[in-house]
Parts: sequence; C-alpha cells; structure tokens
Amino acid sequence: MYMNSMEWISVKDRLPSDEQDVIVTDGKNVLQTFYAIYDSGISWGTSRWVGEITHWMPLPEPPQS
Repeated sequence: MYMNSMEWISVKDRLPSDEQDVIVTDGKNVLQTFYAIYDSGISWGTSRWVGEITHWMPLPEPPQS
C-alpha cells in the first residue's frame, strides 16, 4: 500500500500495516525496512538498527515511466 504523504508518523500515534515496507528513523538515522506482526510480537525487519525507532513513513510512489 503506497501513500502520497511524505510526512513522518510517530510510532506513538500509529504503526504501519502488517508486512508494510517503510522508511524509519530514530531521529538521527534513516533506514528502509519493513514492519511485521508475529505471534511473538512485532518486528521492524532489520538487524542493522541501533536506535529506538520513533517515526516511520510509507515508501514513496515509484516513478512513472
């Protein structure tokens, strides 16, 4: 699901949809990853992250050829 909005969304306000590709930040670093819900909890789908994810945004629409 792609959205046109390119504004950061606080994880306190709303979380992404299950298995959604997103861009995340800890306020310092920015990384593309995915969000998933599992029986054991949630995952941001990255082992490279070092900070606490505070905000996210959907990926932008791909360019039109």
